[in-house]
Amino acid sequence: MTMKIDWMRGCATALVTPFTADGAFDEDRMRVLVDRQINGGVQLLVPCGTTGESATMTEEEDARVIAATIDVARGRAKVIAGAGSNATASAVEYSQRARDLGADAGAVRPNRARRRDARRDAAGDGRGGRGRAGRCRRRGSATVRMGRVSGHAPG
Repeated sequence: MTMKIDWMRGCATALVTPFTADGAFDEDRMRVLVDRQINGGVQLLVPCGTTGESATMTEEEDARVIAATIDVARGRAKVIAGAGSNATASAVEYSQRARDLGADAGAVRPNRARRRDARRDAAGDGRGGRGRAGRCRRRGSATVRMGRVSGHAPG
């Protein structure tokens, strides 16, 4: 299925999540950060994406970060909420929550447990598709436009 994603153009920022000194989500600073990004010309905001903090936050904190971003961005920028998980059922649940909060789309990453690249193993490098620094190759990605999925399948 093909869908129009013309709105998904321009400058996008994977937002960091600000915390207080005691480790709590700092909603006031998040709102300032989002407003500053929009005023600087950013058109797509990605809270709870690939900056790493969402893996250490509770589901409630994730929801608060996404909700604050949507509230500040409303009508001025699009929000692509991070909704990835190693568990498919959780990723679906997070995507539905993001949709219910008002996100324009959800960013879902593939499972971190990547399969080995048989072609490279057959070539005899023995690294199973890992690069020089030992990082796994990207095997697929998707963007969920609330209710639909687009992207490419692992190859």
